[in-house]
Amino acid sequence: MRDPITADQLAALYDGARRLPPDQALRLLGTLCTGRPAYLALGGFAIHASGAEIADPVQPEAPVTVLAALDDQTLHVWGLHFSQVTPPADPQAGLPQLRPAVIALRLGLLLHCLDMAFLHLEGRESFGQKLLHHQLMKALFANINAEAQRMLDELRLPRAWADAAALQAMQQAISHQFRHAAKLMGGHGFLEGRCHALEFLSTLMAAMVAPQAEAPARRAGGGNA
Repeated sequence: MRDPITADQLAALYDGARRLPPDQALRLLGTLCTGRPAYLALGGFAIHASGAEIADPVQPEAPVTVLAALDDQTLHVWGLHFSQVTPPADPQAGLPQLRPAVIALRLGLLLHCLDMAFLHLEGRESFGQKLLHHQLMKALFANINAEAQRMLDELRLPRAWADAAALQAMQQAISHQFRHAAKLMGGHGFLEGRCHALEFLSTLMAAMVAPQAEAPARRAGGGNA
């Protein structure tokens, strides 16, 4: 594995996940972690573009082979596939160092979702008042944004990286905030590539680096958005 990711690189990953299409954000994650323009193999699984290189973050030069497609249609809008790949000797190897990067990516996806909801609601009215001017709506946007910024600031402190319990708490907090953010678009959030699809992708990433590896395949089975 390359040298540990720096705080500035975490910020760049967060910003990329917020601005870029998810397939490009995942490739950015792989590049920062391996030094190669590849998608990451994590615990025997990978979310990747068809035909693209997949790299093991612990041994980037080692070949990684797709063993089985575990596809979910949710990911196809971004040209992504979910696959079981060549398992590492130790499925947990390197994951402690990768978790801060995955958290930064998930925070960026959360704000990507929030930005999408804002654009969807901008200009819409309810009872003659713009939806974004409703106090409850303003509070929801402000709270989610503030929580994401707080976690990013905390994540950039080196001491946070060694605290496994704190990192897992962040993963759970991101999932909690995502549930709120995904609801902001109402039924439109279930359309291809919208908020609920981003939430599903974020959930898969969290499962792939979980301390006690849950089987991401089980999550994929129930993730149609």
